[in-house]
Amino acid sequence: ESLGITTLSGFLILLPALLGGLFWPRANDIGCLFSLAVGALCWLLIQVLPYHTDWLIFARLIDTLQLSRLESGVACLLVASIALGLGSLLRPQTQAEQVRALECAVYDPEPILRVQRWDIRAAHVDDIEHALSKPLGAPIAAQQVQQALAELDMSWDETRPNQLTRLRERLNFNLSALLGPAVSQDILDRVLPYHARLDLPQIVVRHALEQRLDHEQSTGRLSGTAAELDALRRFHRQMLHELPIGVCSVNAQLTIMSWNRMMGELTGFGDEVVGWRISDIPNVWGSVLMQFMADSNQQAYRQTVQYDGYHYLVNLQRATVGEPDGQNQVLVIEDVTQMAELEKQLTHQDRLAAIGRLVAGVAHEIGNPVTGIAGLAQNLEDDFEDPEIQDASQKILEQTERIRNIVNALVGYARTDRLDQAQQQTLCLRDLVNEAMSLTRMGQRKSIRFINAVEADLHIAGYGPQLHQVFINLFGNAIDASADAAGQTESIRIHVSAHQNNQHIHIEIEDDGHGLPNGELRSKLFEPFVTTKQYGQGTGLGLSLVQGIISSHGGRIQLIDKTDYDQGRGVIVQISLPVIQPAEEHT
Repeated sequence: ESLGITTLSGFLILLPALLGGLFWPRANDIGCLFSLAVGALCWLLIQVLPYHTDWLIFARLIDTLQLSRLESGVACLLVASIALGLGSLLRPQTQAEQVRALECAVYDPEPILRVQRWDIRAAHVDDIEHALSKPLGAPIAAQQVQQALAELDMSWDETRPNQLTRLRERLNFNLSALLGPAVSQDILDRVLPYHARLDLPQIVVRHALEQRLDHEQSTGRLSGTAAELDALRRFHRQMLHELPIGVCSVNAQLTIMSWNRMMGELTGFGDEVVGWRISDIPNVWGSVLMQFMADSNQQAYRQTVQYDGYHYLVNLQRATVGEPDGQNQVLVIEDVTQMAELEKQLTHQDRLAAIGRLVAGVAHEIGNPVTGIAGLAQNLEDDFEDPEIQDASQKILEQTERIRNIVNALVGYARTDRLDQAQQQTLCLRDLVNEAMSLTRMGQRKSIRFINAVEADLHIAGYGPQLHQVFINLFGNAIDASADAAGQTESIRIHVSAHQNNQHIHIEIEDDGHGLPNGELRSKLFEPFVTTKQYGQGTGLGLSLVQGIISSHGGRIQLIDKTDYDQGRGVIVQISLPVIQPAEEHT
């Protein structure tokens, strides 16, 4: 039994160093070694030597103190614990020991920011290149650093610690593909090791503590007024976090103090930016926010920001809060992209309504002189029997009827009229295209080569005058584009083809012009008053009328630039219309 107690007490002296290192953040290596040394010495003096025949003097000491073996074992444990405290307090902790203490402690004040405690001891990109040149050689090191900088869109003059750490991680990724993960990690650990960073800003620590409190249940810990205040704090914090507009706060040094959920959705960065300067945000939002903070104006409306392939339209506002000498500021970012789109749609509807009013007046004014012209043409046809006068009078009447049809179609488009079933006719597509080509040639001084490759057995249901207007407008656009592209008025080629696919006929009108415009204008070609022609040469109503007529016939239209598919220069207009068999006309 005595031997067992002695052995047990020998193990007990290890407990202060073991438990203190795990649960006491102030413990260090000197304290642990001192505890082990003093505990072992005490164990020898009062547990082992008193019972050895050559050391009877220690036995008389134990008799004088009247300590049992168990009591002497507890005394050794107490002495070892006191030695741990004295040894740890007499020598300050090193930086690495403080980090290990935080990692082993039961309560870590910064659990979500652990990765930010590590940096590399490089002050400049040149330092990283110089460190890599030892194991890799100068040319390869320069090449790898240049490649990593380009992939991160980072400048060679970068000095921010967090960005240099990102550069190291990218180098590790690239070198892993060349040398293997183990070799790459070994090289970087030797030449660019991570070092603990404990000089975290107080902002970061406070934010971490707030998040820790938010995630912990305070039941049983707070009561009364303290519990009510904590509940109110949680409510305000959650309200700011869930606001549908971006909110963040910064101090006088433009260091981020808070950051809500919407800011994270806009910028792509979450709570990890707390403690960063605004300029440390690596994407376009960092420069946008810095530019706004440097501006004297407190508001900036409808600012365009292009990020991640999307165009944002945002309103920026800021206000000073807290003590006047603190100069803490709250920055609010409101995404008004969808609101701007709705406003654009409402403006478009207003423009269409204005077109309707304008067309109604124009139709009335045009109708009177057209009626007079038609009357004069009929009088000429009745009064003269000359074949040339008769033929000219007939052509004048045809053109006046065409003017009436165009005006009626314009009025119907402005009023969004649908095609009346009674107006539908069975039309041979080939004859329809031929007639449109003949009408297009009238009044043209250009040499035009029309190619009608439409089969004679293809028929569609529709209103002839409106479909004539569709093809004439499209042919006119093709002629203008081809003449501009060629720089001359000769050899203008327009090719028309069609084929049937199930219950639709697909028509293609191809030219060799300058193609579709680039940028945002391409998506607006079917809107009223949008044109690529010079001022005075086009109204911008042609394609919008064409789309309205095709839609009223139950079809679709789209424009394809041939250069997008490596098919040369020009545009292919694709029209899809419902098919009808000739026999249906008689049933």
